[in-house]
Amino acid sequence: MEQNFILSELSAPKTIINSFQYGDKGMLIVQRESIRVCRDIQRNEFYGDSDATMTTGYNVGAYLFHELSNSTQYLFLLKETGAIEVLDSRFKTVDLLDTGIKPTSKNYFFFFSLDTNILYINLEGTKIHKLPYSTKRETFSFIHTNTTAKVIYTFPHDIINMQPYKDINPDGEECTMIAVLMEDVEANNIFFEVIGEKGRRPYNIEWSSIINYTEIATDSLKSNTSYRSQICSKTATLAVVDFVGSFVFTSLNSHFFISSNYTLHHVDGINVPRLYIGPGLDLTTTSVTESRDPLTFFKEVVVVEDFSGILFKIISSNVSLIEIKLTLIHFDEEQLIRHWKGFTIKQQPLLLERENLNEERPVEPFQLSNIFSLANTSLLLSCFPGNLFVIDVNDLTQHSHSGIDYSSVIYSNFIGQDITKKVSTGTASPSYYRGFITTYFDGILTEKTFIYDLQTSIRNFWYSKSGDIWWITEEDDDLFCNNELIEKQSNTIQVTYNGEMVRDHQIVCSVPTINDEGNFCSITKDGHISWNDETERVKIPNFKDNLLVRYLLGCTKRKDGSKVSIISFENKLLLVEDMKITRAPKNLKKELNVTISDIFFYSDVDTEYLFVADIDGRILVFNPKNNAMLDVCKLDNKRLKFCYLGESNLVVYSIDNAFRLKISSSEILMNIIELPFFIHKLAKRNSSSFILLNENNSLYDVTVDNEVTSLKRSMILPSTIITKFVTLSCSSRYTIGICQRYSKPDDGHLSRANLSDLCIFDTNNLDIPIKYMDLPLKYPGTIISDLTAITFKEDKSGQFMTFTNERIDFAKQVAFDKLLMISLDYSATDQEDSSPNLLLFSLDEMTGDLQFHYGVNTRRRIDRLLNYYNRSILIGGECLEFYQIDYLLKENIFLIELVSNKFEIGGPILEMTLPPITLVYHKDIKNIKTKKRKTVVEEDTLLVLNIFKGIQQLKLTIEENDHKGPLRIQISPVLSSKELSLLKNIQTHDMIFAVAMVETSDMVVFAVCVNGKELQLYYRSNNPYPEEEEAEEEGENAYSYIEILLPMPIIQLESLRITPRKNQGLIQRPKLDNYFMITTQDSGSYILGSVTDEGMLSEQKFELKNREKKMVEQYKYIGLLNKDDEGTADLDLTFIDDRLLSACRKK
Repeated sequence: MEQNFILSELSAPKTIINSFQYGDKGMLIVQRESIRVCRDIQRNEFYGDSDATMTTGYNVGAYLFHELSNSTQYLFLLKETGAIEVLDSRFKTVDLLDTGIKPTSKNYFFFFSLDTNILYINLEGTKIHKLPYSTKRETFSFIHTNTTAKVIYTFPHDIINMQPYKDINPDGEECTMIAVLMEDVEANNIFFEVIGEKGRRPYNIEWSSIINYTEIATDSLKSNTSYRSQICSKTATLAVVDFVGSFVFTSLNSHFFISSNYTLHHVDGINVPRLYIGPGLDLTTTSVTESRDPLTFFKEVVVVEDFSGILFKIISSNVSLIEIKLTLIHFDEEQLIRHWKGFTIKQQPLLLERENLNEERPVEPFQLSNIFSLANTSLLLSCFPGNLFVIDVNDLTQHSHSGIDYSSVIYSNFIGQDITKKVSTGTASPSYYRGFITTYFDGILTEKTFIYDLQTSIRNFWYSKSGDIWWITEEDDDLFCNNELIEKQSNTIQVTYNGEMVRDHQIVCSVPTINDEGNFCSITKDGHISWNDETERVKIPNFKDNLLVRYLLGCTKRKDGSKVSIISFENKLLLVEDMKITRAPKNLKKELNVTISDIFFYSDVDTEYLFVADIDGRILVFNPKNNAMLDVCKLDNKRLKFCYLGESNLVVYSIDNAFRLKISSSEILMNIIELPFFIHKLAKRNSSSFILLNENNSLYDVTVDNEVTSLKRSMILPSTIITKFVTLSCSSRYTIGICQRYSKPDDGHLSRANLSDLCIFDTNNLDIPIKYMDLPLKYPGTIISDLTAITFKEDKSGQFMTFTNERIDFAKQVAFDKLLMISLDYSATDQEDSSPNLLLFSLDEMTGDLQFHYGVNTRRRIDRLLNYYNRSILIGGECLEFYQIDYLLKENIFLIELVSNKFEIGGPILEMTLPPITLVYHKDIKNIKTKKRKTVVEEDTLLVLNIFKGIQQLKLTIEENDHKGPLRIQISPVLSSKELSLLKNIQTHDMIFAVAMVETSDMVVFAVCVNGKELQLYYRSNNPYPEEEEAEEEGENAYSYIEILLPMPIIQLESLRITPRKNQGLIQRPKLDNYFMITTQDSGSYILGSVTDEGMLSEQKFELKNREKKMVEQYKYIGLLNKDDEGTADLDLTFIDDRLLSACRKK
């Protein structure tokens, strides 16, 4: 299988770039990666009912241009790379211009001069560029030249608003003027300037200043320093009126700049030659030094001009409509003087209506995030969190409201083994304080009907074809049928499908014969296999009538009437065909290192398989004709059992989960059965249903759907947000997370109180409320900085940690599989010197309760935890240290001991990871023998991402002896000459934000987040244990390299667990391996993985080439291709961008 990567999008960024009226009732919404068409904005939920079209690249600016000469609309999309794409009314590309300039402005403004066929746009922060175009042949096209984008004017500061208008220049000519607001980012000041054109020929127009560079007073200095830079650009807004002038409004003043040479202006009887300053928009302003957040405004200003004057309508940050009226008293046509009454200002709140979420909390106030002009006096208001409003500022009517899902994934990962569920947690729209848990998986729906609530524990139960349910109690051996007592202290071994009770003191075990209703097969105490409908018996070789030897039995009737029986004992399999032992018992010691838990023989016309399950949650599939193993699949970490329903439907289940296997001659399809219960036992009812006994001794009739469905299950958390979670080996359903809980003080409003806690939730049943540990009560003011499962890992490679290769006691392993460790941050409290900051808990896998065991005060801040090998934990914060956990079995207590030196790291730690041993050549292995002990000293490698120093490679020297004593680990730096060649490539970059690594059976992949939005992939073949020369001369060429650009800065880069795929082929697993979970700002969520199915990879490549033009364009935008690359030959088929391919498939 050739190496490949595929990027899939779970959720796209939601921020609206721009919005436009579309037809009479419709609206266009342009987002970072798409265009959304809302058909009727007069109706609520217009956003949810809209149609989305994915665009190539990432949009940073947009404009809808109405070409009057041919009555055509064109949508202009400015890309992050500086390209401008022109789309027609069907969103087909009519032209694409590469300006050669990377846009750097905060906001982008498009101005089309219809007289000269020039587009003016502020591509760079301080500059306005011009782009000539043509509308000949009834279509739009840019004039493509080597110097297409020319600068017409450069301003001293970054442009934050610009508006064109018509006026008379000093030479008495009608011309175009552009009013510009600027922001001095360093000083947090606002400036204003107006430029005007001279000359009428398109290629000979010059621009000069009409109103000189002027500072505008704002009240941004009232806010604190950190907030000042965020709101400075919004403390002023701009409006223009043809042949009158330009207007700048702030909370302190209203400015009327006169640029016209057409008329004179008198305000309140006083001649105003160039500037009139009136009252500001904040009617509550009393003092420049007053300490409070200033009023801010949006760039969209509705201007209404009529015979009475000019009315300006502005929306402020406090969700109010401000109306500023400049009243025209008289226009002296002879003297050409306009007489104005000074600005009058009034303000009224906008009453926006939305659906109440009907929760036990108040509805949070709106925060306006942006405003967009639609048509005439209509505006689109985008409010955080998650609300869109269409309003008319003329009569203050609200036309419609629509929710927009601003839910943001904070953490995601996959739980399970070969068959997984994706679990995501984060913040839920439309509230600041709501969290969510969501699970996604391809599963099988069930219908569950309650039958009985049994009064006592039962040892076994059976279902008969008459519909009766039989069971025998655990303690008294009482036999019941349909909840009626049949016999006390019964010696019944089995009740057959025909309702016959099997009673024989000589029977060790008895099972029904598959495909033969009412008949059964048994093992007797004298070591024979017998069948109730046969007189012959077969002697079991080397039979042991010993309680320590557990015999498992299965029997299946073939289509030809013959029977196949299978016996398992001491991890051996014995096959009896037609009452004859056909071959010697098969020993499964090579395939299994744990005990067999169940067996099943499947037989159809042309297909026979032997299924074996073990107590570690694996199933093995053998060819019974030659004993060859066909496949192995890990489904759980617990004991598995089989329940055959018939018609090729086999259910495999543990106490936590159930799976359906659909068996055929060519493949076995396997999917999760959705069940909320703990499963004690299943009994077949028919080919599509079974009877289930749960942990509470309740019986349910469960019907299984035939189809596989993509399932999504969610839980909304009104006052909890989960930021990270883990699962433990002891339970595949209970998940433990770090959460932020929000308190509700007496005033009823939720507050961002510092309540960091542990929570536990059941991923199989999200209807059950989550549990909390209430750590804020025990450790007030602390923050949980990290958590990790303490799954016991004996060895990293099978080639070192010599003594840990000896398996620990099973009881100890079970105890470690239940362990969880968390770290606490006391920086906001005064308890840091005395209280524990490293806490150890264990999980009860049946109740979901956590029990505290032990705490240690490391006396140093902890940022990250990493579960190492042989019960050792690496903690990283102010320094690196290893601690080892020990369990005293007799005393049932845990101990934690420091086992390493303290290594100062020199900065906050973002990530710690262990490179695969195939990349690190171990040659310094020392064996030290004395009369009393033997010591092994070996080396390992650790990679640490330091916020100041980047990725650091460290050496771990591990010393272990054959006594029961702890490890001794020495952490030390690595000489630059000994560093992995990979790091020499990566360290060329200045700022690394995240690093993650995965290892598959044939590839090692490092993902590095650089400069916020850039994701770099370094990958190479996973060639285990290279020769010494290869290890020393690894070189840069050993790694291949891909760099892609994401639409928003990355906030999470998480490695996902990769399950080794051995003997794969018969059992159909997912066709994708998921390597990394990537979360970005603005709700973006992505999975980067690899296609593992040849057929699917061929389909992807075909689609890639079939959409050559679009994909080449996309690959240029995201950085995979250079600008000069063209055609399919230049496509990097190693990388598949499934975001665009998926969008194309939906059309």
